[in-house]
Order: sequence, then C-alpha cells, then structure tokens
Amino acid sequence: MEDIVGVDRSGGGGAASALAEGSLRYDRNTLTKVEMLYGIDEDAAIMRLTKEYDAAVQARTIPERHLVGFGGARFDADTQGLVVATNQTADFDGIRRAGAQPTLVNPYGSKTMQRTFSCLTKPIP
Repeated sequence: MEDIVGVDRSGGGGAASALAEGSLRYDRNTLTKVEMLYGIDEDAAIMRLTKEYDAAVQARTIPERHLVGFGGARFDADTQGLVVATNQTADFDGIRRAGAQPTLVNPYGSKTMQRTFSCLTKPIP
C-alpha cells in the first residue's frame, strides 16, 4: 500500500528501511534525492522521511480538535516535528495534547481583520 510518494507501508521490498519491523520503507530514488537535498547520509534521510511522515499523519488529526484560531500546520526541520499555527492562545493546550508545537500567529491584528470583514460584507449601493 503506497501512502505517499516513495513510501511503502506494506512491509516488503525497498532499498532501505527504518529500524523497526513494520516501519516505513523508502525506495532508493527517494533516499538519494533526500540525501542530496539536505547533504545527509542514508540513516539521516530515513530518519527525516520518517519524521516528516509522522508529522503528516499527525496533521490530519488537528482539524478534529476544532481549534478556533487554526491557521495551518507545517513540518519544522529543526525540531523534526509538527508546528501548528493559531491566533488563539487558548488552542495551545489542544495542540500540545495532539503532540505538536503551537505557534501564535496574527499577522493583521483583530481590528484590521474586523474592518476588512466589514468592508467585504457591506452591501454594494
């Protein structure tokens, strides 16, 4: 069963595999590209791809938390984990319970957002 490009969860085949049985397996082409892209060896490439896969699976559960200020999620290369953006600090606990790192975002400010919304929803004369 193919989950994402270059990842085989079937447990068979593949040029390299993560350390534990039943874990993700990556094809040689994918590993080579990741190694070249990040300047890392095969073991580090396997670890990075595994962490990215785990974060992608984890990100699918975030909408189930009904976060009021949810602004998106991304893989963070430095922490090797999922970072979830929100404009509500009240969402932080739910994000942490999901195993992700919260980050506060609010690029426009609430008053600017309210003014913009009012302008966009005002009837045209």
